[in-house]
Amino acid sequence: MSLTPGCGCGIMPYSGTSSQFKAGSLVTLASAGSGTPDRRRRPSPVGLALDVLLTVAGPKQPMTVRELSNHLGWPRSSVHRAMAVLESYGLLVKDQASQLYQLGPRVLMLASGFLSRHDLVSLGTPVANSLRDRLDETTSLQVRVGVRRVPIVIAECSHELRHVLRAGGSYPLFAGAAGKVLVAFGGIPGLAEAVFEDASRHPEEFSRRFDLGVYMEELALIRQKGYATSWNERVQGSVGVAAPVFNSRGQLLGALAVHGPTVRVTQELLNSSIPAVLETAQALSALATNVSPPLGDHFKSSHMSGNQSLGPSIPLQSKPRPRQPSAPRRRPRRKEVQG
Repeated sequence: MSLTPGCGCGIMPYSGTSSQFKAGSLVTLASAGSGTPDRRRRPSPVGLALDVLLTVAGPKQPMTVRELSNHLGWPRSSVHRAMAVLESYGLLVKDQASQLYQLGPRVLMLASGFLSRHDLVSLGTPVANSLRDRLDETTSLQVRVGVRRVPIVIAECSHELRHVLRAGGSYPLFAGAAGKVLVAFGGIPGLAEAVFEDASRHPEEFSRRFDLGVYMEELALIRQKGYATSWNERVQGSVGVAAPVFNSRGQLLGALAVHGPTVRVTQELLNSSIPAVLETAQALSALATNVSPPLGDHFKSSHMSGNQSLGPSIPLQSKPRPRQPSAPRRRPRRKEVQG
């Protein structure tokens, strides 16, 4: 990401390499295809179709078959077949003149289905809008999905230079105020270590060296203060503050955050905005008393033992019983017919 003044888009989305999300992984359902695909093994036809869909949904859309093939690293014929299937279901549409593919109208049906079933979105949208109007900076409501965070509500400010997030995009937990809040108040054993593993795999998403010991101390301090701040962490020239949102059972639902550029949001201005963020997060918590934590954050870490999971929302499936060997069948003896 970079600061781009005067273009109406402000801080542009991060253009470097990020983690690729493999089909079938609950950790990655909300990815918007912003990363470089994993070329170590070829995905299944369903996985390739999902890679195509998520890539077209990214910032580079619309794209041709050739561009998608080069981006994904798979044969053009395979990519074309996947796009033809997606087009037949209305998830992609093709402009016959330019041969460019872009998202189709049925994507709106998927999005509206998610929004209509997600109480936190309907409750958080007016709250985020009010906080944006109060502070005149971009606000967001983010949830954890595995070791990533996903904005589900974004209220952009009117400044030409502003922090830009993509709804449904995937961002690291180890960088940014919202990510640190989601880890600090998640109450899930092994989550911080799993985040450290993710940071080790993707150093390009953090502007400085990631130290686990310092990170654990920072998380403890965040729990003590009740909020988190970030300064030039994921993006140089960007600052943020975030506070947790809980339900009546004390379960973490998400992080309410305010973002802005350092050229406008000074340290003094950031500190003065903290009470407003805390107050608004508490107000949203009061509204979301009966909301359950978001689904989709089931994830296992190598630091966890037994059936511990990074997310209470999805019950662990019981292991299938080993199949007992069956006794060998006896072939019936063939009767000989005397001719």
